[in-house]
Amino acid sequence: MDVKKLDLDKVVVDPELYPRDQWSFQTAYGYSQAMLSGTTFPNIVVALYKGKYYLVDGKHRIEAVKILKQSKITAEIVSGLSREKIYEEAVRRNVSHGKALTVHEKRVIALKLRNWKYDKNQISELIQVPAEKLDTFIAQRLVNAITGKVIAEGTKDEQYETKQMIVKSVIKNASETNLTCSDIEDVQKGVYSGNQASMLRQVISIIQAGLLDLDNKEVAKLATELRTLLDNKL
Repeated sequence: MDVKKLDLDKVVVDPELYPRDQWSFQTAYGYSQAMLSGTTFPNIVVALYKGKYYLVDGKHRIEAVKILKQSKITAEIVSGLSREKIYEEAVRRNVSHGKALTVHEKRVIALKLRNWKYDKNQISELIQVPAEKLDTFIAQRLVNAITGKVIAEGTKDEQYETKQMIVKSVIKNASETNLTCSDIEDVQKGVYSGNQASMLRQVISIIQAGLLDLDNKEVAKLATELRTLLDNKL
């Protein structure tokens, strides 16, 4: 495995090859402050594939380096992997350390691997869910959390990249627990509120840390719009 300094803009974060669908500003900021205090972090890992460096492990470390206004990062480079093996390696590394993968992310991973004909034991080992529980863990369908209408069958990877719908693990489980539309709507509202709170905490953290890039015209415009909205709504 080679080790070299890479320009940050040379590292490709491909959602088809990287298992995280989001990153936490708080985690990245915490990493950046630890870096400033002298903490040494493991190198990020990238895979060299068709002349490009695809991220395998280290999204939060990359964002921490960006916060510190640095343009390069030390990376371990693996080569000779197929796209499927790059994804498998990324899952293996991200599931075992750093910010924990969400249940949704694990379900997306499991569905993708199942569509690639990985057997149950392989999937179980990769996402660290007991094999006997996979059938009830993996979402068979994406549905609207209020209406129950099927959004997508579990066959195409891109169908799972939705932020507006709730993943229901197994329709059978929902019927067994006698969930009403009102119950499901309450759950959905709770999820949306949690997401809003998380986003607002990130915005507050950015402002408190003095990291709002007002020299960027788009950022400055959005900050002005946000201030106006808050003045009018609150």
